[in-house]
Amino acid sequence: MDNLKALKDWLLKVEEIAKNLGLEFVPQEFVICNNEQMVERQAHHGGYNLYPHWSFGKAKFITRILYDHRFSFLPNEIVINTNPCTAFMLETNPIVDNIMIGGHVYAHNDFFNRNVAFRLNRPELIQTKLKRGSQLIQRCVENPKFGSSRVEKLIDAAHGAFFLFDEHGNHFIDFAIRNFRNLSAIDQEILEVIKALAIHLWPIAETKIMNEGWASYWHFRTLRLLSDKLIETFGADAYHEAIKMHLRVIKMPRSFLDINPYRIGFYTWNKARKELGSEKELFRVRKNYTDEEFLEEFFNNKDGFIHENFIKPFIVENASKRIFVESQLRQMADQYRDNVLKARADKLYPKFDFAIEPLGLVQCLVLRHIFDGRVLDSEMAQGTMKLIHYIWKGPIRLETKSISKRRQHGKYITKDKIIVCNQLGDVEERE
Repeated sequence: MDNLKALKDWLLKVEEIAKNLGLEFVPQEFVICNNEQMVERQAHHGGYNLYPHWSFGKAKFITRILYDHRFSFLPNEIVINTNPCTAFMLETNPIVDNIMIGGHVYAHNDFFNRNVAFRLNRPELIQTKLKRGSQLIQRCVENPKFGSSRVEKLIDAAHGAFFLFDEHGNHFIDFAIRNFRNLSAIDQEILEVIKALAIHLWPIAETKIMNEGWASYWHFRTLRLLSDKLIETFGADAYHEAIKMHLRVIKMPRSFLDINPYRIGFYTWNKARKELGSEKELFRVRKNYTDEEFLEEFFNNKDGFIHENFIKPFIVENASKRIFVESQLRQMADQYRDNVLKARADKLYPKFDFAIEPLGLVQCLVLRHIFDGRVLDSEMAQGTMKLIHYIWKGPIRLETKSISKRRQHGKYITKDKIIVCNQLGDVEERE
């Protein structure tokens, strides 16, 4: 209890520092969790009032196994975009670590509150909306006229299209609700619940690197500003352990192909501050950019930035296995930047145009892939079509591109490909 009171007092100091540094945030709530509660939060997108579904139980089960066998570690905190903003912190963390994490939390709060990607979010309403949706879904599960199997299949289908948008940012579930005549009013209400969650979480996905980097930048600033008081109160060892925790957060991944958004974001925000000439200018970037603009402008190898912060540490750790020359280092920097740009959410999730067109005597759902040079994963595309078929019921045609085995001028060429799902839900590919 004394530790909790002390932490609360320190978090008030952190809040004051955050205000003085220029962060703008809604009221902040902290919840202290044990390990099992944190596993639960992690499986439920961080602590939203989610509807019942088998996938959350599966996520919890897998998280628990990985944690128990030390294949992964629990997050030090989880912050959800609500108003008041809610953050969950581990009770097993040393108090100095949780003080630093407080700086991380207030920066996330600021980012949710001020970044352009979140402008249409209603954080003050999301928990109420999801709670009502969860109650609706539970009633449907318990109602024999509707049934748990129907609810489960409907949610499965909606999850298959969770981050499925057209090139104008319209969600596929919106299109389905407006145009799929076989959907009942209850079907539409359930789909609205899943759509609300997807639209709420999408800005977090498309600002992952910026947001985690922003939080890491400010938690480190907070830790340094409090250094004298922390050392005086808790000792130098405790303070240095918190510094080590920060270094673990921004550590190099084990593989050159892996990406740590905390490291990329932290170093890129520091680079942006240097290039822009003042910390004040960072707030303009925080307000107006998503990962796309942020990385395009600042994540480059100017003055050896990528080499020094992302290639050189990797080489040092793997010096006994690899020998590099200067040309290889440049190639690695270019490759690393390409990997990071491709890992953005707007690149990971393909975009489509949606349409309903006549096919003989029936109507066909048409998904036209907005091709950006990368082909769709065929197995994933087929699986998604089978899920969507449950709410559409009729034939589906997905138009995309494949890579030809023939090469022209040293490059692979593309050719048209379609994936067809018939009225029975059977899927086949055609070229």
